[in-house]
Amino acid sequence: MFSLITEPYTMPVGTQKIIGVDFDEVIAESYRAMCALHSRNTGRRHTIEDCVTHDLCKLWGVEMSYLVRLLQEHLRGGAMHHPPFLSGAKQGIKTLSKRFGVAIVTARDVCFESATHAQIDALECDIHAVHLCTDASGKTASKAEICRNHGYLALVDDNASAVNDCVRAGLGGFVFGNYPWNRDYPVIPSACRVNSWRDLLEAIEVGALDYLL
Repeated sequence: MFSLITEPYTMPVGTQKIIGVDFDEVIAESYRAMCALHSRNTGRRHTIEDCVTHDLCKLWGVEMSYLVRLLQEHLRGGAMHHPPFLSGAKQGIKTLSKRFGVAIVTARDVCFESATHAQIDALECDIHAVHLCTDASGKTASKAEICRNHGYLALVDDNASAVNDCVRAGLGGFVFGNYPWNRDYPVIPSACRVNSWRDLLEAIEVGALDYLL
């Protein structure tokens, strides 16, 4: 299910709790390829370690339309049907799904709907829902709004700001990965930092979300 729904939704009593999971840099890589493509276009070397902010438009001094074209080129280059999944991501989602539902919550624009669907199909995992933060009309919703309004338990995201927003909204939050843009970003104390899928599963196993259950 693809949706951008901001109206409050009440989870039926007794249903499985659901965790929202970001896609790019949590399940599959995209920044590394976009850095390589930007290097080709500019003639200057850009690496993922240079990405000290999540805002590539600000970092590179480009328009969002340029980033959209880079991601489209990355996907056409084979990543659509053969995504570069992060280590442990596929098995991690399968393991997580034994206890929780998994919903993809991505900041991708609606123009990537079909490509995102193809990449998620390649996961070969049971996914509860997929939410894109921008719809065809240009209407946007934050990840915190989407997770809260759908009754999701928590968000796993490499964007520490999005995780902070979820925690402020009363949800659980995991800052995923040891990336330049989130490494030193201040996070709310109740948010949990995890560097890998193994770390995430271990944190949940030892009770990181128990206070919300």
